[in-house]
Amino acid sequence: MAPKPASFEHTIFLLSPDIYLALKLTRFCEHNDMNLWIGGPNSPDVIAVPYKVGIVHKDWMDEKSWNEWITFLKESQGEDHDFLLIIIVDSDTSEWTRRELEAQFVDIHKTIFFVSEGEETNILRTVRIWLDSKPASTQEVLPSAEVNNDKSKSRWQ
Repeated sequence: MAPKPASFEHTIFLLSPDIYLALKLTRFCEHNDMNLWIGGPNSPDVIAVPYKVGIVHKDWMDEKSWNEWITFLKESQGEDHDFLLIIIVDSDTSEWTRRELEAQFVDIHKTIFFVSEGEETNILRTVRIWLDSKPASTQEVLPSAEVNNDKSKSRWQ
């Protein structure tokens, strides 16, 4: 299979050390005529690569890279491009820290989910539902999710 170039409509971007998730996303992309782009930690890939779905493990970005990405997302608000973001946080992340992370995305008007690491099946299900239905709200993607400011914080158990 020849590699496809990254595009806003056909690319899933992954920034995570989770090889199991990368393998599952590779199979998902093969079956859905999409391309998986795996970024390097602290590289500008998360800003430079166009994607329809971005899956980012918070701990794979240093503070400087994270802040540059958040700034980029806020500054590119006017662009007419819809995408899904899934932010993976450590399973031992405190509720306080998670809320602080969520607050950084308040001004970014896209569909954003926060999930704990190890939820690969739920991540794939969320991506499939979102790509298939282009729901108007995060509540339509995950009925079990808590919604805060049109952003969703997963509570998968």
